[in-house]
Amino acid sequence: MDKSAVAHRADGTDRPDWQASRLAELVLHLTGCTAEEALSAVADPEPSRRLSNDEALERVARAIVAVRK
Repeated sequence: MDKSAVAHRADGTDRPDWQASRLAELVLHLTGCTAEEALSAVADPEPSRRLSNDEALERVARAIVAVRK
């Protein structure tokens, strides 16, 4: 999967995975990791639901730390 695939998955908010895709895209651009690493780093082990702004920010921060290890 390449960067355009992450961006394509992030298009539109009518799909339940749009928020995770947008967070993965942010992680990808902030760290320079691969798209797979970014998607994996923000993966939610719980059932999909929309995160609050604070939860989304925490998820991105944790993903950046995970990717940089």
